[in-house]
Amino acid sequence: MRSVEQIREISDQDEPIIDGMSPVPKYYQLEDFLRQEIRSNDLRPGDRVMTEMELARRYTLSRPTVRQAIARLVNDGILYRRRGLGTFVAAPRLNYSIGIGLYDINYLSKPFFSQLAVGIGKVANIQGYHFHILSTNLAEDNPQLYTHAVEKKKIDGLIVFDQRLDAEAILRIWRAGLPLVLVRRRPPDEAIPSVQVDEAGGTFAAVERLIGLGHRRIMLVAGTLRFPNDRLKLEGYRQALAKHGLEYDPELVVERWEDKGAVERRLRGENRPTAAAVNDDMITLDVIKTARELGLRIPEDLAVVSFGDYMLHSFGEPALTTMRVPVEEIGEAAADMLFGQIHGDGL
Repeated sequence: MRSVEQIREISDQDEPIIDGMSPVPKYYQLEDFLRQEIRSNDLRPGDRVMTEMELARRYTLSRPTVRQAIARLVNDGILYRRRGLGTFVAAPRLNYSIGIGLYDINYLSKPFFSQLAVGIGKVANIQGYHFHILSTNLAEDNPQLYTHAVEKKKIDGLIVFDQRLDAEAILRIWRAGLPLVLVRRRPPDEAIPSVQVDEAGGTFAAVERLIGLGHRRIMLVAGTLRFPNDRLKLEGYRQALAKHGLEYDPELVVERWEDKGAVERRLRGENRPTAAAVNDDMITLDVIKTARELGLRIPEDLAVVSFGDYMLHSFGEPALTTMRVPVEEIGEAAADMLFGQIHGDGL
């Protein structure tokens, strides 16, 4: 166990400041600073924390404010008190359980999510952990849904693949000290670990391949442009067109959540597309089905490139070009990052 003086020497190297003008309560700011010190290993299990008087002096706070922050950390099991000796950093209490945050539990029936879960499960099994699926679709207006699992110590870490979960809820989870990794989502704080896919670059490569085959009218069938990763696909699409001097036509962009006739209307048009870059395998199958119902041949009348390769590698006819996304490996990487945090190995 290190002395308070050693810990103070480390902490004083980058002295945090309580912002008296902030709408965030001072006790909450202090609590957040202490959690960060524990997360960064400046304070380790068994270390004695400064006394209330020392903390009050260091941060220019009242003792009741300090006492409230300490009480919250004790209540959360982050700190513990020993009568007559002081307050100490507690060792993590592990449940040997992690959470996977999805918008809808039914997404697990889709190839991307099932392969992601396989990758996470491989690493979790090696570590002796099991995982729970946490869903927000029944409580979109309740950002406390995930944080409840955190506060009740039901899980030791969380991997989030949920474009709808609000940034403030993610920040609350992170500040609460729960090990956290985001998948295919840009973190609201650069310190939050994440595993990203080059959405723009992959779409750029897919469209450029179609242009190289001589196509000039290329349809983009995206997910939903409300979400950042799908907007990045649109960005890659437009960059590829611009590089080759092709004009961007918004009529050739189809969102997945348009009505079911959206692709059909484009393919029936007088100046129809001769190729399509499609968001993922499941949507690709819908596009192919629609094209065939209109009497179009694949790939003679409509060339199709799919962004995913979650299942079409085994789809025998017609032969399709896919831009592979290594989903299982993404799941493994996310789980490795999460367990690195849980066990204090860093990222």
